Amino acid sequence: MRSGTTRKMTSLAALLLRVLLASTAFGVLSAPAALRHGSFIVHCEPLLPNDPARDPVTHLMDLQRPAMYWDALAELVGLAESNGHFLTIMFTPQWSVYASLVPARRLQVAEWTHAGHELALHHHGEEALIFGSGWDGFSNLPSLQSNTNFFGDIPFMMTQGIYTNYTIRSATTEDGDWPDGILYYLNGGGTTYTNADHPGDLISTASATSMVGLVTGSEQRMAVWGLKMRLFTHEICQTQVLAEVQAALTDFTPCDSNRWLIAFVTHVKNFYDEKEHGHYEELFQQMTANGIQLMAVTNAAAFMNLDRPVAPPVMSCTPGETNLWITWETTNEGQTYQVQTTTNLLSPNWTNILSTVTGDGSNHLAQISDATNASSFYRVIVQE
Repeated sequence: MRSGTTRKMTSLAALLLRVLLASTAFGVLSAPAALRHGSFIVHCEPLLPNDPARDPVTHLMDLQRPAMYWDALAELVGLAESNGHFLTIMFTPQWSVYASLVPARRLQVAEWTHAGHELALHHHGEEALIFGSGWDGFSNLPSLQSNTNFFGDIPFMMTQGIYTNYTIRSATTEDGDWPDGILYYLNGGGTTYTNADHPGDLISTASATSMVGLVTGSEQRMAVWGLKMRLFTHEICQTQVLAEVQAALTDFTPCDSNRWLIAFVTHVKNFYDEKEHGHYEELFQQMTANGIQLMAVTNAAAFMNLDRPVAPPVMSCTPGETNLWITWETTNEGQTYQVQTTTNLLSPNWTNILSTVTGDGSNHLAQISDATNASSFYRVIVQE
């Protein structure tokens, strides 16, 4: 934690120098960068690949991975902060427990969050068990609760370690295992940026979606905001992403500035395995040079004016010879619904069709005439 007037002035001077150097290295756009908000997410994986969640000797939670990589995480936090950026640090329960075991680590996390970094949730559920990437031992699924490595359900998971000391608002987890109270779902990966109409996983606008989890013991579907993030995990990928970022900074216009989030994700192991961290430094400087601060996801969401989301309605379609009938339940009384269409699911641009519908709690049936284009897609959204 920084303190002392002299040190603050020195840090400010150093940051200004880095901004000047970054501006020289990358060039600043003639107009203010349209992409003003960004996030850098760090996944703290629970286990070594194919290891069981329980230590085979003690039968307690296996904490080898956080013990091995904790110092690497601290180094990455310091590198980001020294460039004026702040991370969203997603702890799996193993990391949350490991952080809680000694006062020094608890203090370290407190200093990170006080500086502007965010503590978030990363959960490895059934898919991790299937693909051998390390199930963390928690799940709401009855099929996993007889497994010898099962610790508890998701509400119990959220009581582990230092989770209880913080308000967790963003997560990467699986449908069915969504914790109550979390508003932001981060997903994505390796889909490359092509242009503003095909931003891949690099840039996204928030989309209202829903995830299933347990609330007071019963399964419920909860409304959340979905955002994407681009893998920044190894040298070849990082080189590609740096080029994509430069293209995106040219493509986006100032009027788009509050709609879009540019986001990246890496794993602590990726950072640990690399001998040099020049690509991380380069990315941080590229952001600084173009007026983008990487910030906690919840802070970026506040700039994007994301209030509590309303889940999109569940719809069904009945095709006719040339027409298409769409039915959905207007469960949100007084909400306004809009049918939209697109011919490209990779594009963020959807076109409104038909008139808006005001919800009254009943099922609504809408007819789309001349729905003969096999490449057309349809959705119903709840308008804000």
